[in-house]
Amino acid sequence: MKLTVLGQYGKGLVQCAAVLGEQIQDQIERLKWSLWHGQVDKALGKIDDLETSIEPFSETYARFAPLVKALSALRTYIVNNQHVIPNYGERYRNGEPIATGFVESTVTKW
Repeated sequence: MKLTVLGQYGKGLVQCAAVLGEQIQDQIERLKWSLWHGQVDKALGKIDDLETSIEPFSETYARFAPLVKALSALRTYIVNNQHVIPNYGERYRNGEPIATGFVESTVTKW
């Protein structure tokens, strides 16, 4: 999923500032969890929180602009597809399929 891209940015932020970068990585993980469980509104709120949290890196992180763009693209994707974002955690517990490959193949690159 495209959230993997955010995870890579998070690793880069840790290189700039370990403690704050790790806190942002934790926020990214919580965002992933919210989406995994179909909590779209919470996920959008977590994107807002991430946008605020990354602001201190605007001058020091070389990939800041692409990170901002990735968060914006993720927000757009979630808003445009919120009606079809399932609760994968529930599906998993019920033994239902949780593969997303067919969906991801239709998503354009960030």
